[in-house]
Amino acid sequence: MAAQDHDRMQTIAKAMSGARAAVGVSALLAPGFASRVMGFPREHDNPTARLAGRFFGIREVLLGAYTAAQVRRDPVQPELYLLNAAVDGSDAVVCALTLLGRRGVARASAGSLAVALPFAATFLWLRGSCQG
Repeated sequence: MAAQDHDRMQTIAKAMSGARAAVGVSALLAPGFASRVMGFPREHDNPTARLAGRFFGIREVLLGAYTAAQVRRDPVQPELYLLNAAVDGSDAVVCALTLLGRRGVARASAGSLAVALPFAATFLWLRGSCQG
């Protein structure tokens, strides 16, 4: 792999990891704000939702930090990119099913779906870049 491709993969993977971690930090430190930004109805902001949101936040911070640390060592990490794509792809499926089921959180589901799909696609692209 050419040094330029290596550097580009590393830059993209670190940016994706940073974005993932930033979302997680906001869900941990300001769950009400994060909930509103994500489009959840204000009346859904309760202790149970905040607990679930913080679980999500922890997942995002840890996965983002782990990915960034691994990519700093070597950006050719096909399994790591597949893991990230699987997480984002699973989020996309859950959001799509929630959106299709008309569960009263259409704005949050659509917005999250609009983020999850390009994240999953980018991580799959990074994985494919490891092969060639």
